[in-house]
Amino acid sequence: MLHFDAHVHIGNIDSSKLPKSDLLGYKSYSKNTASSYIREALSCGVSKAIIFPFVFPEFSFEKQNDYVLSQAKRYPYFFLPFLLPESLTSLSARNDRFYGIKDHFYFDKLEDRNLVLDYAQSNKKIYLIHSHFKRWKDSISNICNNFPSLKVIIAHSARPTPFSAVGMREQLTEILNLIPNKLRNNFYFDTSTIRDPSGIEFLVSKVGADHVIWGTDSPYFNNEGENVIKEEIDTINNTKISDSDKKLIFEDNFRFLLQENKTWTRISTTHDASILQSMLYTIPKEEQKFLALQLKMDLLKQLIRKGKHIIIAESSKGEIQGFLRWSDRHNNTVMIEEVYVLPKYRLNKIATLLISNILPTYNRAQVKTFANNDGINHLLKKMLFKPTFSKKRTMISWTL
Repeated sequence: MLHFDAHVHIGNIDSSKLPKSDLLGYKSYSKNTASSYIREALSCGVSKAIIFPFVFPEFSFEKQNDYVLSQAKRYPYFFLPFLLPESLTSLSARNDRFYGIKDHFYFDKLEDRNLVLDYAQSNKKIYLIHSHFKRWKDSISNICNNFPSLKVIIAHSARPTPFSAVGMREQLTEILNLIPNKLRNNFYFDTSTIRDPSGIEFLVSKVGADHVIWGTDSPYFNNEGENVIKEEIDTINNTKISDSDKKLIFEDNFRFLLQENKTWTRISTTHDASILQSMLYTIPKEEQKFLALQLKMDLLKQLIRKGKHIIIAESSKGEIQGFLRWSDRHNNTVMIEEVYVLPKYRLNKIATLLISNILPTYNRAQVKTFANNDGINHLLKKMLFKPTFSKKRTMISWTL
């Protein structure tokens, strides 16, 4: 099954400038840039993630949010950004660029928290909250009483002890008693750093698998040198819950909260191999010629099996609508090798979405097409690629 990570910290903060502190975030800090997280995530089969800044109030929220937004823009097929609660003016100015807000007990002195909550509810932003253990009940009660349509993710499912389920059952039971039945559907509980299969099983029994969402809290670790993402995957896989429940936790609930009814792009994984390979055999012969598949079929199959250099367009029901394969060239240039969209989706601008989502990762882009491939040539021209014809005018090299 697919794995979507609902709890990732990224940043490029100089750790030498952090104050000394006994708080876990400071003690286990390690630099986790967007590119370093992607490398580790891909090795574990993760293909989409919610990202937000490291929670250090000593640093400007605005600068930390800028970094997250810049990386979400650079890797739109991978990252969905959440921001720290800076000023309402700044949040409003960025309204269409982020999906949610990350609140944290480090910000307990935040004077305008209710204004931020109201903004989130009014603009349909998800509110990911991590209160201090003494403040969970106050935070949840406030949301239930004053913000009844706000969608909330409770970080770490409110477990009191990191990397353990100790005390979790009691605290979770108290929290659930505060949430009216009519508001239960608004709350989701993330699994990050519980690291106890029995704790996950208890969580599922109390709130239902359709309200549990998987996350890693990357890069924070329990044991130095561990593979954080693998450890968090193993925790879920080692539970006694059903495979259908695991799919809800790893994949479906993430989609429901964040994708709605939209098509998105994501990096392909080995999970997609059989579907993509089957798709290759449905491509009409004329289109196979345009894609030069006869010359590249073995290579394409190999990359599909390995889940490398392919992004896919996908519906909110998990239907693969098309794919794009790329290769890396010198000077941070991308060569777009093949773009294919299933015929029934071709009036939905899927090819445009695929191409536009790979471009921000690179400085320049190149495409080679047959001159008589009217569909893709028209699209590339519309996207402002510049054409250069071969001597016999049978091929076009496009650059952007």
